[in-house]
Amino acid sequence: MKMIFPTDLKHIKKIEGLDNVELRNLPQLYRADAEFSRSFNNHAINLILKNLPTHPEFKYVSIDSRTHMLMRGMYPCIPGWHCDDFYRASKDSQPNLESVLEEAPATHYMLILGENSRTEFLKKDVELPSPRELLEQFGDKKPFYLSYDEVIDQINPETVLVEPKNLYSFGPLCFHRGKPATENGWRFFMRATFSNHREPKNEVRYQTQVYTMGRVSW
Repeated sequence: MKMIFPTDLKHIKKIEGLDNVELRNLPQLYRADAEFSRSFNNHAINLILKNLPTHPEFKYVSIDSRTHMLMRGMYPCIPGWHCDDFYRASKDSQPNLESVLEEAPATHYMLILGENSRTEFLKKDVELPSPRELLEQFGDKKPFYLSYDEVIDQINPETVLVEPKNLYSFGPLCFHRGKPATENGWRFFMRATFSNHREPKNEVRYQTQVYTMGRVSW
C-alpha cells in the first residue's frame, strides 16, 4: 500500500531586523520552552519568537537551535531526505510515520540565517511506499529514511529552497533535507515545534557536529 506524504511547507513571513546578526554568538538550544529561550535576552532569538503564531490547541512549544561554522561541502545535519516527526516506534526506533498524524500531531516552524546551506523541501506531494512495504522488502534492519532517501532521489522530484530570514511552517510528514555548504561561513537554524508530546527539556547545546557524507543512515 502506497502512502501520500503531503508537502505542506508554507511561507509565513520575512522577519525584518535580522540583518548583521553575529551568528557565532547565538545560543544553541535543545527542546527549550519560550520562557527559557527568552531568558538569554538575545535580540535575534526574541525577534523570531515574537513572530511565531500561537497554537492554543497544543500543550507545548519546544525550540531547537544550532549554529554551524561550515566549510564548503559540509552538511549541517544528517544528509538525506527525512521528516521531522519526532515520533518513533518503541520496539525498533523506526519513525512511526503511518500513525504520527493521529497519535502525535505537530506543527513545525523553521528559520535559517546564512546563505551557504539552505534547507531543501519537496515542492509537491509525493506517493511513496508505506513503512509496512519497506519492512516487507528490507526487514527491520534498514532505516526507513535511508530507503526513502534512495527512492526520492530516483524519482528526481521538483524541490524548493527556503530563503534565509524567512519563517516557514510544515508538518510531520513533509520531506526535506539539509544541503552541503556552497561556501565557507556561519549558518544558524532554529525550529519551534508545537505539539502535545514533545515536552521541553530546557537544555543548552555546547557542541554541534557537521557531516561530510552525501548519504548517512538515520
